[in-house]
Amino acid sequence: INNKQYKEALDALNELPPDDQDVKKLELTGYCMEGMEQYKEAEEYADHALSLDAASALALNLKGVLAYRQGDNSMAEDFFNRAIASDPGFGEPYTNLGALKLAMGNQEEALDLYERGFILSPTIMDIVTIYHSAVTDLGAFEKTEPVFRDAITLHPQNRRVKYLFIDILIKQDKHDLAIEEIEGAMVAFGIDDGLLSAALKVREALGPEKIDEKSNRKDTISLCMIVKNEEQHLAKCLKSLKPVVDEMIVVDTGSTDMTRNIARVFGARVYDVEWTDDFSEARNYSIAKAHGKWILVMDADEVISPFDYGALRKLVKKSTPRPVAYF
Repeated sequence: INNKQYKEALDALNELPPDDQDVKKLELTGYCMEGMEQYKEAEEYADHALSLDAASALALNLKGVLAYRQGDNSMAEDFFNRAIASDPGFGEPYTNLGALKLAMGNQEEALDLYERGFILSPTIMDIVTIYHSAVTDLGAFEKTEPVFRDAITLHPQNRRVKYLFIDILIKQDKHDLAIEEIEGAMVAFGIDDGLLSAALKVREALGPEKIDEKSNRKDTISLCMIVKNEEQHLAKCLKSLKPVVDEMIVVDTGSTDMTRNIARVFGARVYDVEWTDDFSEARNYSIAKAHGKWILVMDADEVISPFDYGALRKLVKKSTPRPVAYF
């Protein structure tokens, strides 16, 4: 039902044993009917549920939705308020009441109700979309940012909430925070054209990761990589390395996939080199572009564990009387 697959939901409900005293089944069947625009049947199921449980928040909310569709805003508001009073932890009636308040021109009150609905039900697609749309229309990004951040902390695998949070950061020109969330999303959810396009615009605003050539630090690290068609692994690799390297040099030897752009999103400087069956030629080219005191050589299908970050930092801070290398 949350995904608007009403026919499939109804089929699943009809597989349950017949029981006209099952309030939950009646409620959900009513929502299916409403979603399928069979409003008379939806009303009958809602009324039946309320006859068995007058405090059914789901049924009261459904009655409010049906009243709103009939143009009776006063009755709809009453049903939504009753649903909230019956179950203050049910997010949908807050969102529906917010829509009524917005239609009446009460923008601030509407946004507060949308926010409450989102906090209570951040995984329901309609509630998330409506809240984000209202935030965008009203330009209330700063107020909304911590609300979305809390939501993705509680639901880190929810792709839609993550993407909308990234959008809120971008609209505030918080590019440094946005790119961090984008990189995490690429690893968690994979890479699609829309995310990649947005990510490249953010990275263009930030520029690549660089080492200050005037710095006297002795512990700077340049990542030097040779890659070709590594879109499957590269994001995870670079995400694991960002906390410990100061710049990324990626030499591409003829990729035909998204490898180059993924590297750019993570802040790498990308160079194209024709492959001549000579690893040393490509490797030396990458090293020649590096500015760090140390060179870290990695393959795209490798990662560094966070447990080893401290050991690596300690290693590069050691004073050595002569050039050294570690394996």
